[in-house]
Formats: sequence, structure tokens, C-alpha cells
Amino acid sequence: MTYIEQWGAVALDARYTGNIGASHNKASRPQAEKIAMANCISLGSTQCELVSAYSNGCVALAKGDTHYSVASRPALNEAESAVLGLCGDASCKVVYSSCSKAKVLY
Repeated sequence: MTYIEQWGAVALDARYTGNIGASHNKASRPQAEKIAMANCISLGSTQCELVSAYSNGCVALAKGDTHYSVASRPALNEAESAVLGLCGDASCKVVYSSCSKAKVLY
């Protein structure tokens, strides 16, 4: 089988608004990052930063009382479990998760 790599990215304005911009199932890392940043900015944020770019897998972003954490793993449930472990606060919750899986050509 032949596969086409798929990319996703997450941008976050953690300092001021908490706005999240994301992309998934894009053909390249630069494209995924550009779209994630544009989506974050389109929500009115001026301090967006890329916090993750990933391919052929899943990502999760969690928010605690004072910080955000991000993790990427092969499966969505793995990414969500990992990010909650990284976050460490009792109040942590997943605020965004998504996957960009490789496409099978044949």
C-alpha cells in the first residue's frame, strides 16, 4: 500500500484569550501551521503561537488552572490520556483534540 502523509497543527493564544486555532488533514506541515495560525488570529487574538504540528496521528490540548499542555500520539484516546498526565492539575481538561491520519492511495 502507498500512503500520503497528512498534517495538523494547533496554535494558541495562551497569554490573553485562550483562543485555539487548528488544522487537520493538510498536505504539508507549512500549510497546516499557516492555517492553524490564521484560524487563531481570525478569532481576534494577536498573540497566537504554534504549540504543535503533527503528522499521521492525533493531538490533544489540555488546560489546567495556570497552564496548557499538549501531546501527540498515534491514537486519539492515547493523546488525550497523555496530555492529562502532562498537565498535572486536578482541574485539567481536554479543550481540543483531533487526528490527521495518513491517506491510503492503494
